[in-house]
Amino acid sequence: MQSLLWAAIVVLSATVALNLALTFAVIRRLRDTAATPAASGPAAGGTVPSFTVAMTDGTTLTDRDLHSGAATIVFALPGCKPCTTTLATLPGTEPTYVFVMGEPGEQGTGEVLAKAPAFARTAVTPMDGPVGRAFGVTLFPTTVRVVDGVITEAGNGALAGAGV
Repeated sequence: MQSLLWAAIVVLSATVALNLALTFAVIRRLRDTAATPAASGPAAGGTVPSFTVAMTDGTTLTDRDLHSGAATIVFALPGCKPCTTTLATLPGTEPTYVFVMGEPGEQGTGEVLAKAPAFARTAVTPMDGPVGRAFGVTLFPTTVRVVDGVITEAGNGALAGAGV
């Protein structure tokens, strides 16, 4: 009986040691991943990527339209409460574009479009559409300020700089 007890203790000790080793390996991997995050979305200092998008007012917007003057672009997602909060903070002091990353006709897409300020021009585009691929936005809301074709600010939510 006592030998059975010792065998159980040895097996249990080996299992605990293996579990600890695996846990520390996972922690080390998470630290390495967190220390070098993948680049996501537009970055300040870059140029506006090439894109063409049909706006909800029937016009077309391209990257060339952003090569003179300042503009604000907001990328919003249906069902995203911070997105509607950001849309409510836009001052309208410069041309503003809201790209809703969804499908036309879906209820959530319509709700975000309804929250867009009257001065903003809007477009509905799929996440994997040309605009989504061009800007590489993965976090919402993402707000981008463009001056003469160069991204001067980019971040999640409202930007602190002029125009937002």
